[in-house]
Amino acid sequence: MWPTIPRDEAAQLAVLEQTYPRWRIRKRPTGMWTATRVVAPTASQAAAGLQSYLLLPTLDDLAAALCGQFLIAQTVR
Repeated sequence: MWPTIPRDEAAQLAVLEQTYPRWRIRKRPTGMWTATRVVAPTASQAAAGLQSYLLLPTLDDLAAALCGQFLIAQTVR
């Protein structure tokens, strides 16, 4: 069973989902947050550090990591 997400986290989650549509974002039953990339990174993106899966303890941590991943995706093809 997936955890119920508090209203403040749900609002932040909605913003992240709209900002990063290439990622599927979920909260695990353990409370950890995950983001799975919808399209796998290219070989050069992967070599530059673009990941297909992120697992972080807070939604704020995940948001920061997604920002970094976005920069890699935009600069390396």
